[in-house]
Amino acid sequence: RIKIASLQHSWQALTDDQRRQWDRFLDFSGQTIRRDRSILLSGQALYIKYQLFRLLYDQSLLTTLAYIPMPSHPNYIRVRQAAGIWSIQFDATVNPATIFYICKISNARLENQAFSLRNLRFMKVAWASDDEPTINTPYLAAFGAFPPTDAWIHYAVQFFSTLSPVYTGFFTGTSQIHTGM
Repeated sequence: RIKIASLQHSWQALTDDQRRQWDRFLDFSGQTIRRDRSILLSGQALYIKYQLFRLLYDQSLLTTLAYIPMPSHPNYIRVRQAAGIWSIQFDATVNPATIFYICKISNARLENQAFSLRNLRFMKVAWASDDEPTINTPYLAAFGAFPPTDAWIHYAVQFFSTLSPVYTGFFTGTSQIHTGM
C-alpha cells in the first residue's frame, strides 16, 4: 500500500507535459486493459502498473520515456534443483540492463494436470553467482516446503523492459523439476 500511495503522489507531482507523454505513449505501445483488448490503458494506469513492478524489483522510477520496443527476452525452460539450490533456468541469458521479470510458480501438481493459474505464487528471485535466479527463500515462504524432486509445477512469467514502459503478456505452462546440472 505504501508503494501504491507513493506512486500516486509521484503521478500527481508530474507536470502536465509529463503526464501527457504517458498518455501518448499508449499510441506507440498499444497496451490494453486485461478484459477487453480494444480498450487502451490510461496513462495513469500504465504509470502506476509499470512503476509498481519497478519498485517491487528494487529499481528506481523511470523518469524519461523512451519509445523503444520490447527487447528480446528468453523463454522459460524449467526449475532446477541441484545441491539444495532451487533455481529457474532460461534458454538465454537475462540481461538485467534491459529486462526484468515476474515469475509465479505453483506447488507440486500431477503430471497430467492441465495448466491452471490457481495457486500460483509470486517468486521474487535472487541471482546466484552462476547467473541462475534462485527461488529457495520465496518458495519456502509461499509453500512451506520444497516439492519432491521430479515433480511437476505450473508457472507464469512476464517480462518488462527496463528502458521503456513496455511488457509482455504472461508466458504460462507446466514443467517437470529437473535435478542435477
